Amino acid sequence: MKKLMYILFVATLFFTLIISSCKKEESNPVDPGPTDYPPNFNLSAQPVTLVGGDYGRAFYAFCITDDVVMVSVKVKNPRGESLTYNAGNTLVLKNEEFECQIPGTGYYKYLGTWTLTFVGNKATGTKSSFSVAKSLSVTGKTSSEIANR
Repeated sequence: MKKLMYILFVATLFFTLIISSCKKEESNPVDPGPTDYPPNFNLSAQPVTLVGGDYGRAFYAFCITDDVVMVSVKVKNPRGESLTYNAGNTLVLKNEEFECQIPGTGYYKYLGTWTLTFVGNKATGTKSSFSVAKSLSVTGKTSSEIANR
């Protein structure tokens, strides 16, 4: 009889421990951390004279939210034609202006909406990759257009 009581006591203790450990609720849930957001870029365009005397535009951008490593900038003109500027993994600090074309060059000045797609990685924090498209309207009336879209 003593043996039976001992076995029942051990079995009850064993099941109590198992049940109590399985039904624990987290009183302090794990914080998922900040949401990763894409960097935000501002754009500007400056008039340039192209080889042959044609009017052109040089595009400049700066990232207002993060330090970034720029891989490339895809430039799409209002006619739908695209070309990609290889930025060569250039480190660009927050609010530092960088050229979106080979230095000293520009793009033929087509009037209308240009779309620049920035491809790269954040330089700090999550170091996540991004592809961010921004648009800029080029008109014939001003020498500089700023886009904050």
